[in-house]
Amino acid sequence: MKNTVNKYATTIKEDPNGTKDAIINRIRNATDISKEAIHKIQEILDTQVNDIKDTTKNVVEESKDVVSSVKNAKGELVDVKDSAVEAKDELLSAKDDVKSKVESNS
Repeated sequence: MKNTVNKYATTIKEDPNGTKDAIINRIRNATDISKEAIHKIQEILDTQVNDIKDTTKNVVEESKDVVSSVKNAKGELVDVKDSAVEAKDELLSAKDDVKSKVESNS
């Protein structure tokens, strides 16, 4: 470690401006890379937010369609119920007719 520190110290003493410029260039490169990464992250987030908004909008619209279908089905089921009640009444009347004919023949 001591040798490494001595080597850096010697390099800096021999060319202080060159060493300073090299360090500044590396810092600038790191800054540029960081800015590019942040920009890409922001683009990804923007895209994902828009996708999520679109998906949410589609889910809301599809939910409304489902509710509408359920309401329509409910109305149709009420009609079927009315028909079933009418059929039951008809069968009861037929039963009563048969019963009265049997009683009248007895």
